Amino acid sequence: MNSDSPYRRRSRRSGRRRRERLLRNVSYALGLCAVVALGMLGWIVFQRVEQDRATAWRRFISSDTDIPIRHPQPLTAEEVRWAGAAWQYFERNTSPRTGLPASVAGGRTVHVEDIGTYLLASIAAHRLGVIEIGAFNDRMSRVFDSLARLPLFDGALPNHAYDIQKLGMIGRDGEMDVVGTGWSAVDISRLLLAFKIICWEYPYFTPQVRDIVGRWQLPLLVNGGQMQGAHLSRTGRVVLHREGRLGYEEYAARVMALYNMETHRAGDGRSHIQLTHIDGVELAIDTRPSFPIEGLSLVTSDPYIAHGLELGWNRETLPMAFQVFRVQRQRFATIGEPTAVGAGYLEAPSGRVHCALIVDNRSWRCVDDD
Repeated sequence: MNSDSPYRRRSRRSGRRRRERLLRNVSYALGLCAVVALGMLGWIVFQRVEQDRATAWRRFISSDTDIPIRHPQPLTAEEVRWAGAAWQYFERNTSPRTGLPASVAGGRTVHVEDIGTYLLASIAAHRLGVIEIGAFNDRMSRVFDSLARLPLFDGALPNHAYDIQKLGMIGRDGEMDVVGTGWSAVDISRLLLAFKIICWEYPYFTPQVRDIVGRWQLPLLVNGGQMQGAHLSRTGRVVLHREGRLGYEEYAARVMALYNMETHRAGDGRSHIQLTHIDGVELAIDTRPSFPIEGLSLVTSDPYIAHGLELGWNRETLPMAFQVFRVQRQRFATIGEPTAVGAGYLEAPSGRVHCALIVDNRSWRCVDDD
C-alpha cells in the first residue's frame, strides 16, 4: 500500500485535530481555573478588607473616650446677648412681603435649606425668649403662605433656590427662571424637619403644613433606600441622580424616616466610610469622590452640629462629631488660632463655599459647589 495513501493522510489530519482540541480544552480548563482562583483570591482579599474596615469602625464608635456633653441649662447673660445678636440677621434680611429670608445679607435669593434654617431659628428664638409668640406666629404665617404659592421644579418638588420678593425659581445664571435648576433631597430634608417640629410644638399650623407638603411628590426624594436629587441637563432633560455624602446623608435619612420613607442604605454609611488621621486625630471620611451633582466628599462641622441640635446624636454620629471637634481643637493648639469649618455664601447669588477639614483626602481646603 502507498505510504502516503488517502487513508493515512486522513488519519494524520484526524490525529492533529484531536491533539489541537485536547490542547484547546486543556488551555480553556487552565484559564478557567486561573480565573476562578483569581476570583477566589479577590473575594478573600475583599472580605479581609471589609472585615478589617468593620473591625476598625466598631473600635471607632465604641471608643472608651469620655465625650463631654453639655446638658441644657438656662442661658447666661452673655449667651442671651449672643442669641439676640444672631437673630438680628433675620430681622434685617427677611422680606416683609413674603416672609422669606435671604441666604446672603442684602441679597434677594434664598436656598431651600436656608428656609428650613430660618424656621428652626425662629423656633429657637421663641423658646429663648428673643421673640414673643405673636411675632413668631406672624412670621410663620407669612412663610407658609409663600411656600404654598412657590412654583415647583418639574411640578414635583421645591427648586434649589427662589427669589424672596417674587417667589420665582432661580436658574443657572442666578436670575429668575420658569424652569429652575433641580432639587436636593438633602436640602429639602432640613425644611421637612422644621415642618415636623412646628407641627409637634405649634399644632395649629399643621393644616397649612399639610397643604404645602401635599403638593410635593415626596417619594421622589428616595430611591432604593438612598437619597435622590434631580437636575436639569444641558439638553433641558430632567435627570434623577443619587445624592448625599457622609454626615449630610445620615442627617437627611433620619428626617426622611420621620415621613415613613425607606432610607436604610443612606442611613448606614459603613460601606463607604474610611478612617484616616489629621494632625494625629482619627477621623471618619467618605471614600466616594466628589461630584458636583451628587455631592462633595468633605468633612465639616455643619451636618454634625445640625444632627446634634435638631435630632440628637446617636451611637455612630456622636463619636464622629466629637472627632471633628478634636481635629479643630488640635489645630488651635498647634497654630494658636481657631479655624471654622463649614459652608457659607459669597456675594454672587450661587456662590456657596465650603471650608472643610478634608476634601477628597486633602486637608484644610476651601472649595465651591463645583
